Amino acid sequence: AMLISFGLYAIDAFTGPEIARLLTTGKRTELQRIVNRVTRLRFWSALAALTILGFAGTELLGLFGDEFVVGYSILMILATAQLIQAAAGPATRLISLSGHQNRSVLVFAVAILVAIVLVVILVPLFGVRGAAVATLLDTALWVGWMRYLVVRHLDIRPSFL
Repeated sequence: AMLISFGLYAIDAFTGPEIARLLTTGKRTELQRIVNRVTRLRFWSALAALTILGFAGTELLGLFGDEFVVGYSILMILATAQLIQAAAGPATRLISLSGHQNRSVLVFAVAILVAIVLVVILVPLFGVRGAAVATLLDTALWVGWMRYLVVRHLDIRPSFL
């Protein structure tokens, strides 16, 4: 699932300088356009990876040994968390590059606390699947919050549609 994350970081690294330039020049229309393009690239590539994992995940896990195949459902849960992150576009990068990075401190502090609470509750009940679900829920929380900050403070609405 982290291979999806690697792809998201690669896309952000490639497009980051252009986003920074547009933020500093105040060209909001062009910035909205590139953010949507980046968001579409992130989302659709993550969805393609999730689809491949959906069809070939057990075979891919089996390459590491039969004992890894039981982790298929966990792989799909974690890959779905990456898809959620992809759908929000480069929200974290936008907040960081626009001078609002201090706002993300609260987001990630709350996300850490929520992650701890979710793990404490879900792992005893569901084991490693509970940890994966905790990760998915926590990712949805902080990603949604970061996207909200982008809309509120930058008036940019990342969209994969």
